[in-house]
Amino acid sequence: MFESLKCIESVFIPSWVEKIESYAFGFCSNLKNVIIDEGVKVIEDNVFQSCDSLQEIKIPNTVNKIGYSALPRNIKKVELGKNRIYYSKAFKQYR
Repeated sequence: MFESLKCIESVFIPSWVEKIESYAFGFCSNLKNVIIDEGVKVIEDNVFQSCDSLQEIKIPNTVNKIGYSALPRNIKKVELGKNRIYYSKAFKQYR
């Protein structure tokens, strides 16, 4: 979707988006902050792969799945909603 766009620094994902597809923001090396609105249900695998500048992400209560390696390994802050039903390898290190 927005893969490899270096101009993106912040992203707001609105409530009408139910699923963030794999690699949607992968390799957006300047992406620093992500806010996901209530209504989003799934964050697929590798959505933020190699987003090494990503510092903060807010994940709402409506998210019930975070895919494999969805979040970068060096993220500084993750705010999770109340429904903590997440895939255990969401923060898996890339090789």
